Amino acid sequence: FAQVATNTETSNKNVGNAILYETVLTIMDINSESGLRVLAVNILGRFLLNSDKNIRYVALNTLLKTVQGDVTAVQRHRGTILGCLKDTDVSIQRRALDLSFALVNATNIRSIIEDLIVFLRETTDRDFKMSCSGRIVSVADKFAPNRQWHLDVLLDVLKAAGDHVREDAIAHTIQLLSESDEPLRRHCVQSLWKALQENPGQPLIQVAVWSLGEHGELLQDMENASPDQVLDVYRKILYSRHSSIATKEFALTSLMKLSTRYPPTVTPAIRDIISSFGCHLDVELQQRGVEFTSLFRSYDHLRSALLERIPVIQTKPKSSSPPNPSMPNGPPVKATTESEIDLLDSEDIGGISGTSDSVATDDPNVLIRIMEGTNMLNSPPSTTASSSVAPTENILDWLSDLPSTNQVTGAPPTTNQMTAPPPQAPPTQTLTAYDRHGLRIDFVAYRDPVDSQTLVVESTVQNTNLLSPVTEFLLQAAVPKAFQLQILVPSGSEIPAAGGKPISQVIKVTRSNSTTSPPLRMRLKVSFSLDGKPITDQAEVSGFRADLW
Repeated sequence: FAQVATNTETSNKNVGNAILYETVLTIMDINSESGLRVLAVNILGRFLLNSDKNIRYVALNTLLKTVQGDVTAVQRHRGTILGCLKDTDVSIQRRALDLSFALVNATNIRSIIEDLIVFLRETTDRDFKMSCSGRIVSVADKFAPNRQWHLDVLLDVLKAAGDHVREDAIAHTIQLLSESDEPLRRHCVQSLWKALQENPGQPLIQVAVWSLGEHGELLQDMENASPDQVLDVYRKILYSRHSSIATKEFALTSLMKLSTRYPPTVTPAIRDIISSFGCHLDVELQQRGVEFTSLFRSYDHLRSALLERIPVIQTKPKSSSPPNPSMPNGPPVKATTESEIDLLDSEDIGGISGTSDSVATDDPNVLIRIMEGTNMLNSPPSTTASSSVAPTENILDWLSDLPSTNQVTGAPPTTNQMTAPPPQAPPTQTLTAYDRHGLRIDFVAYRDPVDSQTLVVESTVQNTNLLSPVTEFLLQAAVPKAFQLQILVPSGSEIPAAGGKPISQVIKVTRSNSTTSPPLRMRLKVSFSLDGKPITDQAEVSGFRADLW
């Protein structure tokens, strides 16, 4: 392989490039020594310098597949890969962007994020801005060296991405800001105030007015930040036709809080601005204007107590294990070959169920219309979740309270009873129910120890995407008429990126007749959001063993 790679001439010859590419694929597919794999990555690095766009695209695509196993070798070509972000071809930009995020670790995050923010600032493609900003927020949260750097990156993302930022980035920035100490809060508040003078996007305005409402007193030692100048900025935001309703809601509440942060001489001007919203066309803004005005007039003595600074937002602690700088930032996305399955081609559906307590959908009865003759079984409310059987409960614990079949009450145990083996657990079966779009659902099925006509299916939902979390997850299912279906409450509706805690959910299927029931088939409808984009997919699960009943 080394001789072929060294002696093959590639200057302006597609044949030589083809031979080198096949050599690279062969080295990567077999269990080669590390030296050969480094040679293969270096060949792909040379392809990135080729003037042919097709060759550069193939090189980026191949490096993206091999980065998980040879991240150190690929890191040597980081500068060339980041340079591909400036290419005019959208396909090359997209592959270079994916590969750049795959290379991020705790050692190189500062330099890579700096280049990615420059790309975010210069690109005009809306999809690129939305995807890039969300992924920068994710990797910064995972590998940030300190809190100040983390907040500075989030503010740079809000400035560079404009309106093309996911909503969770706003909440995440506000959360980090509330958890920071006073010197860092002062730095962020002053930076946000300066950003407000530069015609920013709506997300940055929302974060800025929130910080001013909570910590407006930190502007007092700044030039060009007097109370009158601050009120002028609020007037521009509240009276602008370009401000969204959500931004005006942020600003109105923030302005009300500023009435307790600034001297009493500013209060009349604030009251006049707020009272003008008492007749606004938007009901939410009108309600806030009326209620805040009433607070000024009738309950002014309670205003300071009601508008105190909110407490620090509590978050779940992160894992204490430090990231490994030599490894990429997550396992590879599992490739899937499962074909799409149409759920509309059958009429023998007898049970249908879905969870609706944790995720709101536009039409909760969507499966009823697409499957005629079905019966809807609603999931139990979340308040009864504690009474249901936990998915991870040991099956033997259920059997421990049942009397032995050969034991007689009141009679001493016989020798056979004393030496009898412990009861055997019922047979189980493991199935992969769904594996697409970076979402994997595994089933573990077994007979209910209490009811032999009921099959218990424990589902585990995992997110295999490198950087993108899964949100608003909803699982719905349907079975033939000979069965009854019950879906218990899931453990959650959000799954962090690869390595995050999965969602667990229990499904129970009861057959009405043990002799005439057809084989069990289960049809699934999966709904979730990935990078802010809603995804709805369908799948069919069959092959449940007969000995499970």
